[in-house]
Amino acid sequence: MITPRTVLKIDRGTPGTEIAAETCAALAAASMVFRRADHAYARRLLNRAKVLFFFAKKYKGTYDGECPFYCSNSGYNFYMEGQKDLYAFKEQADSFVCSILPDSPYHQVYISPGGLLHLRDGANTQYVTGTAFLFSEYSDLLAKHKQQVICGDKKYGSDRLMAFAKQQMDYILSNNPRRRSYMVGFSNKPPTQAHHRGSCVPKCLHMKKLTALTGAIVGGPDKNDNFEDKRADSSMTEPTTYINSLAVGVLAKLARHSHAR
Repeated sequence: MITPRTVLKIDRGTPGTEIAAETCAALAAASMVFRRADHAYARRLLNRAKVLFFFAKKYKGTYDGECPFYCSNSGYNFYMEGQKDLYAFKEQADSFVCSILPDSPYHQVYISPGGLLHLRDGANTQYVTGTAFLFSEYSDLLAKHKQQVICGDKKYGSDRLMAFAKQQMDYILSNNPRRRSYMVGFSNKPPTQAHHRGSCVPKCLHMKKLTALTGAIVGGPDKNDNFEDKRADSSMTEPTTYINSLAVGVLAKLARHSHAR
């Protein structure tokens, strides 16, 4: 690559709460992975995560180092300040679930004619995979504590949340009106012109076939389930880390349950 790859940073003078907090979460999660295999390394990861957490809380400020190119953010918030906020957490999670489920009396979010959650035209599958992941995780909590989500006169259990998460991921993987997959190299009519450097290099810009990115989920269709497989349309064909990282969790859970049967 001949384009510049500028390195930016956050510090006390130029904070980036989202970056610090998300990195903190990644390190904390990694510490759990290595806890049994390498306890010392896991402890090191967790200690660094704690430092970043307090840095994020003390030096607050939205990161906008790549604006006006990457400006899609909804701000930051801190949840779960100890056990005293567990009730508030459930209240917030329940409110979110009630706003998403199509048959909820408090439903607020647009669902496409084909059944896909849609918040905006522009890497919309980030909201799909994110919601599917949250629903899959919250379904485990509900099952563990024998709880339900109450939305007015309706009640939703763990199975209902997991069913919605599965339906959203199934849509991405080709169970949709167009019968096409939005994961590169997988299932029926997958994307062939992903908007990504890994899909092509300057010497082969005239080519339409991908040279990499197998398994990557792209931005996906619009609110009417329409999709154009064109590299220039980044809103539909760009695969991103914030789409795919969340998909991994829910797909792993679905695969585990499938094998368990």
